[in-house]
Amino acid sequence: MLCKCGQEAGESQFVSFEYAGLKFSHMAKDSNTCLECLKKEKAAIFEKYGRDVVFIKDGRIKVKWELFKEYPFGDEAEISKRNRYTRILEWLSILSTRRSGNFVFEPDHLNIRIAYTAKYAFMRLADAIEYGRLVCANRPENWVINLVFEKTLLSKEGVLGLT
Repeated sequence: MLCKCGQEAGESQFVSFEYAGLKFSHMAKDSNTCLECLKKEKAAIFEKYGRDVVFIKDGRIKVKWELFKEYPFGDEAEISKRNRYTRILEWLSILSTRRSGNFVFEPDHLNIRIAYTAKYAFMRLADAIEYGRLVCANRPENWVINLVFEKTLLSKEGVLGLT
């Protein structure tokens, strides 16, 4: 099948590629789109939203977790932007919809979601800790960070240095 650009689109598959010094992983490519058009599409989304949420520091990807502090109930433009941030973090293997082997908050409502349904887990413990410090610190309830199907790793007090 031909892509809209006229090139052969190839088979549907998951692909990875690099852009702007970042590795985009597990990107779903359909049989109507060639790899180059997929890269251009995702790069355009990253340029519009991604630079707001991630940056490189000391050779590592850092996330501006403070953008996730308040869920913008009712403001469709802000909800859409936050959902795009979340998808970009998934593309960069920072967040995952696969919970097994990744890090989540308990109670569950503290975890990042898209469209009120898809729940995300943190793939790196350092990101979960930073999210806890910046986003969950002032929450009244106690919370913990769990490695899914393993054990509790850190309590709110441990993350905030209160123990």
